Amino acid sequence: MPPAELRLGLSGRALDFSGAGPYCLVCGAKPFAHRTIPCRDTDYALRKTRDLNSLLEWVNPALAYFNWRRKAAFSIDAPLCFRHFWRGLLGEFLVIGVFVAALVAVVVFWFKGRLSSGPSETGFFLKAGLIGIFLVGSWLLSRRPGRPVLPCEIRRESDTRVVLRYPDGLPTPH
Repeated sequence: MPPAELRLGLSGRALDFSGAGPYCLVCGAKPFAHRTIPCRDTDYALRKTRDLNSLLEWVNPALAYFNWRRKAAFSIDAPLCFRHFWRGLLGEFLVIGVFVAALVAVVVFWFKGRLSSGPSETGFFLKAGLIGIFLVGSWLLSRRPGRPVLPCEIRRESDTRVVLRYPDGLPTPH
């Protein structure tokens, strides 16, 4: 299929399908839920901040950079079907699953009477382990590169319009 573009309205983070019902932006099926997807459009940010940044670069280059960066990042709430909604969320489920398993282990130890009744090193290590699961797990998840959810490039035309460029053609709603 040839490359194609889908132009949608943007109201805050919500996509406006202009009269047509929303559909999965990957396959075109009925949407299961909306997922917030962070996006970057440096070309739009350069166009929007060109005049102000030309002045700010003389006065304070750091302010010019942060003004550009503020306009470059945006996010959309993309409607996705059941199958595509869960793509890329395995790590989050693993961290939560390990935490729940550790809590169940603590309850089992408590029920069997193997936990000490007063302050001890065992209690310290159990608390540190539970906190460490979230801290280390979250850090590991933040370090891994994310798999893109949408098979398209997302660009902004204006503050209220967004263009999705599909390299393999548009998904057909069904």
